Amino acid sequence: RDFRVDRIRSLQLLDELYEKRKRQSLDDYLKGTASPKDLQKVIIRFDNSILRFLHEQKYYFGLVEEKQLSKQMEMTFFYPSLDSFARWLIMWEDKTQVIAPSGLKKLMKQLSKTVYEHYKK
Repeated sequence: RDFRVDRIRSLQLLDELYEKRKRQSLDDYLKGTASPKDLQKVIIRFDNSILRFLHEQKYYFGLVEEKQLSKQMEMTFFYPSLDSFARWLIMWEDKTQVIAPSGLKKLMKQLSKTVYEHYKK
């Protein structure tokens, strides 16, 4: 929370001390949520033209690594559900390339076909 200094009328120093909150390490957090056996490694290449739209979403989907290529950013994720990941990925249309796993490529084809069949009517 921010306080405006010009609105403070009085200020006093107290003897109370507050300890900084201890945060979990990433390893501890992952151990408490999904086991590494449940997570799948996903590698996607995003066109540089859409990177500014990804914002915090990439972290919600388990981003662990980014590599800048010439016209794309290769991102590595660990995520428990390929179906959910595919539904997020499909909104980026042709601006992505699935590198791995092959099961995600199949899901993307199925989702694309379903959307096409629905709207071709």
